[in-house]
Amino acid sequence: MQTAGSIFEQIRRNRLRGPRHTPIDSEREQRLVAFYQDRLTAWGYDQRNPTVSLRLAQLLARLYAGAASKGILLHGATGTGKTVGLFLVCEYMGSRWWPADTLYDMGKAVKSVADYTGSGGAHSWQRPQDACIDDLGSEEHLVDYGAHINPLTRFLTERYRLYSERGWFTHLTTNLDQDDMTKRYGERLVSRLNEMCAWVDCGKTDWRQAATAAHKAGDRECH
Repeated sequence: MQTAGSIFEQIRRNRLRGPRHTPIDSEREQRLVAFYQDRLTAWGYDQRNPTVSLRLAQLLARLYAGAASKGILLHGATGTGKTVGLFLVCEYMGSRWWPADTLYDMGKAVKSVADYTGSGGAHSWQRPQDACIDDLGSEEHLVDYGAHINPLTRFLTERYRLYSERGWFTHLTTNLDQDDMTKRYGERLVSRLNEMCAWVDCGKTDWRQAATAAHKAGDRECH
């Protein structure tokens, strides 16, 4: 019987998963969901956002088992636990972590899509297979630097090609809703993100503000 410890060791040994859409039996899926919920509980995630915690654990279980068909896109207000959730994806799926503003700065120097995909390039987007992009929309707003294209739009367009042709996933977080994303990146890219990712609404409750308010209330009670 698999335990949380043996599942974790298997994840560490097998960073690259097999074919996608692999059927998964309900018993194994339940064990995997329980494992990821345990990790989220250790971080206090489930106490603050229990609905999202369960949803994320289910998606992670299907990702690990090769049964997922999409990446994960966590969206919601600041302080809702999106980055914590994405970090879990990155940690256990062996994905590369990219802050959106870092990709934006790097992308301004890229002149062609070929530079994104060159097998010998220092910033080849094809290594590793899956990528995690944190805080999409936090990067500098669209400016005219010659190509009239936001580097993140160009990068995500390439990730869509890799998803369509090779089944490689992209996982993201953003504070933007679909309307804001459409205004910033265009309808075509948002449509592709809908195809590439399962959207998870993390809500509008700021954990950090709530924790600060609770702490202050506790101090008042002590006095």
